[in-house]
Amino acid sequence: MALNSSDFLLPKSIDRLHSLFESIDANHSGAISINELEDACAKLSLLVTQEDLVNFTGTDKNNDQQLDFTEFQNFYVHQLKRVFTELDGDASGEIDVEELKTAFNRLGFQVTTQEVKALLNEVDKDKNGSVDFKEFCNFFCSLPSPDLRLIVQQWATGLAIDTGADFAPPPLPPSSLVLWKAIFAGGVAGIMSRTTTAPLEKLKLLAQTGSRVPLVSTLMSTWRKGGWSGLFAGNGANCLRVFPFAGLVCLTYANIAHKFPLDSGTLSLNMAGRMCVGGLAGLVATIVTHPMDVVRARLTVQDSSSKVYRGITHALADIAAKEKLRGLYKGVGPTLLAIVPFIAIQQSSYDVMKQYALGCNLQPSISLFLLCGSLAGVVAQTSVYPLDVVRRRMQVSGLSSPAAAGGRQTAWTVLRSLTARQLFSGLSATYMKIVPSAAVSVLVRDAILGRLKQN
Repeated sequence: MALNSSDFLLPKSIDRLHSLFESIDANHSGAISINELEDACAKLSLLVTQEDLVNFTGTDKNNDQQLDFTEFQNFYVHQLKRVFTELDGDASGEIDVEELKTAFNRLGFQVTTQEVKALLNEVDKDKNGSVDFKEFCNFFCSLPSPDLRLIVQQWATGLAIDTGADFAPPPLPPSSLVLWKAIFAGGVAGIMSRTTTAPLEKLKLLAQTGSRVPLVSTLMSTWRKGGWSGLFAGNGANCLRVFPFAGLVCLTYANIAHKFPLDSGTLSLNMAGRMCVGGLAGLVATIVTHPMDVVRARLTVQDSSSKVYRGITHALADIAAKEKLRGLYKGVGPTLLAIVPFIAIQQSSYDVMKQYALGCNLQPSISLFLLCGSLAGVVAQTSVYPLDVVRRRMQVSGLSSPAAAGGRQTAWTVLRSLTARQLFSGLSATYMKIVPSAAVSVLVRDAILGRLKQN
């Protein structure tokens, strides 16, 4: 029985299909030949099978060996129906969690039942726990030449990547992940990634707070003066901040996420909702843990030959005694100002890059998501980097050094005092630490969650 596309496709889906149709219609004739279809699929490394040819002929109503837009819609629905039938193992007319999980596993994507439920929920408009053919059509109709592997690739989503930025919370926990596991995995992964890149972080902070010494020279000088303890100065305070920061983000996120249209089946709303909730969670966690960030900054940049602070406890007590609460919260304004745009830029950049990569028929993998996440981290950190420099200068303004003068300066006065070059000082060290930080974070997180053996 022939399928009529008008029975399944919504107006928005038809518009997306029309854009796809125009991209395949190379000679702009208003019709697609089998050669044009084959060429389009070849660019995506997809084969036009004999069954495709049969469907092509079956939907070519006037037998002119070309498909007009209406015929193309019907052809596309035929193709989606073939994929849907393959996924619908019990031929019930609906795809449930177990059927989708089986399809993922068959194509090499090992996922948990809870993760599959979260993915299925994006497509399940009526929220009955399964996906019928109409829901399936309208979600996947923008893919060129529907193919089971391409469908599953589109359905699969990589987790956001932790690139070691202090502005952003750790990767936001999906609703499918048990909360304590998200807190533990995110916290341990954050500690390990930041410990691995601590020397680069020290170089970045020194450059941000006034040092003009080349990075390599600074690294060697730090090693000669303080050895390993010099290279990793301030990392203990950073680790003490990371774990509660990750926990507070997850707890806050879990408690306010239900007030936003997350996992609603509408991807744009889902992304926007996660950005808003992630921003709020980051704000709460930053306010609570900011004093430890101030301590970390000062311990990191103080001269090892003339230490002002003997350790974390001494630094906290000394700042509180001499500079009161104001001292513990220096730089919190620029930090809070940057959190939401950082998350928005990083997550949207990541999603765009990931979808582009999958659209080019690249196989989804840890390395692909790591590359997309790292590039997104570069874009996001560059965008808000001047605020990072401002807050660091404010945080260390209590130290007795020329770079730290002006302890009561506001963010605006600090910003006005810096040149354009100074606003991006230390950016090269930031770029250098993004990839290793992200790689270690992903490796440790996935090892804790038992995902390494699944990839």
